[in-house]
Amino acid sequence: MHPGICDTALLPLYAHAGDPASEGAARVARLCDPDTEILPGAYYDHTALSPAAPVATEGRTVRRLCKVADQIVGLAA
Repeated sequence: MHPGICDTALLPLYAHAGDPASEGAARVARLCDPDTEILPGAYYDHTALSPAAPVATEGRTVRRLCKVADQIVGLAA
């Protein structure tokens, strides 16, 4: 879920206009509903399956994300 589509403090980092945070929260809740069919790891724009930005699938980016995720999980364990 792209945080830039919500009118929060993160909005200036991603976009110029966004929906209310309550609408973004409702979309996230819908995607978390076990009755909603989703593809794990997929990118959703609102609640529609959408292609991720090309940089998100670059090998260097994926490796960095995995490294950071491993560090975060290690801290939480």
